[in-house]
Amino acid sequence: MKLSNTNKKGSGNFGKTIFRRSGAIMLMLSSFLFLTACGETASERVEKVGGVTARQVIENPANYVGKTVTVSGDVEEIWGPRAFNMDSDVTVGELLVIGREPFPQVAAAGNRAYVVSDVATVTGVVRLLVTADIEREIGWDLDPQIEAEFNAKPVLIAQTISFRAGAGAAPMTNANANAAPSNANVAQTGDEITDVLIIVAEPNRPSLVGRRVRFTNVKVQDVVGDRTFYVGPSASQRMFVALEEEPSPNSPVEGKVNVNPGQTVSFTGTIVAMPTVDEAKKRFGRMMNDAELNALKNQQIYIRTDKVNIAGK
Repeated sequence: MKLSNTNKKGSGNFGKTIFRRSGAIMLMLSSFLFLTACGETASERVEKVGGVTARQVIENPANYVGKTVTVSGDVEEIWGPRAFNMDSDVTVGELLVIGREPFPQVAAAGNRAYVVSDVATVTGVVRLLVTADIEREIGWDLDPQIEAEFNAKPVLIAQTISFRAGAGAAPMTNANANAAPSNANVAQTGDEITDVLIIVAEPNRPSLVGRRVRFTNVKVQDVVGDRTFYVGPSASQRMFVALEEEPSPNSPVEGKVNVNPGQTVSFTGTIVAMPTVDEAKKRFGRMMNDAELNALKNQQIYIRTDKVNIAGK
C-alpha cells in the first residue's frame, strides 16, 4: 500500500511539474511572438484587405494607401501593356492599375492582349501617384498623360493579375478552341497586322519593326502635324502614323490629305523604329510642340504610309 501511495504521490508531482513547465513555455512563446511583432517594420506588416471595390479606393484613398488589396472591375481605358484604368462606377474618375511587367494575355479569349471591357482581378498595393516614387517602384517611365491625369491620386501597383473576357471579346468555345487564332487577336509572324490593339499591347514593340499593317476604317484620334496623326479605338489606345510619301515639286505632300480627328481612314503601311526626339523634330515636328515630340519616345515605333483613304471621300 505504501508503494501504491508513493506512486500516486509521485504521479501527482510529475503532472504538476509538467503543467508548470508547459505554462512557462507558453508564456515564453507568447512573449517571443509579442516582441517579434513589435520589432516588425511597416513594410513587413502590410495589411491585406479583401473584397475592396475600385470605388472605395477612389472615394476613400486614406483608408487603403499602403495596404494590399484585391479588386475586380472592368477595364475602362488602356494605356499600354502595363497600365489601364479600372471602372470605378463614379464620376470622379477610374482607378489606375500599373504593373512592373507586361500584363498576361487572356487565355480564354485565344491568348490575346486584354482589351476594354475585359474583367480584371488585381491584387496589389495602393499608392498615391508621386511620379518619381512610382517610377522607381515599377522600374519604367510613366506616360506624361498618366502623370497629368493621376498626379497625387491613388493607384494600384499590381502584384498578381488575371483577366477574363468581357464584352470586348467572347470567350473561346469548343467549336473554335482548336482553330488557328485570328489575326485580330494574335500577331502572327509574317502576316499583315490588321488590329491597332496588337501593336498597342505588344510589350516588345521594337520586335514589330518591319511588319506590314493593313487598317480599314480606323478612327483618327488626334492630328499633330500636316502629315502626322494618331489612329486607334481610343485616346489611350492609339498609334502614331506618318504620311511619308516623297513630295515632288508639282505635288507636295502638305495639304494633299486633310485628315481630321474623328474621321475614319484606311491605309497600308510599314512599322518602323521611332527616331530620336531630335530626329523626329526634323522629320515631322514642324507643327508639333515639345510635349507632343517628347510623347513620341514612349511610342518606340510608328507606322509609315504613303497613302491614306478617308471614309466618304
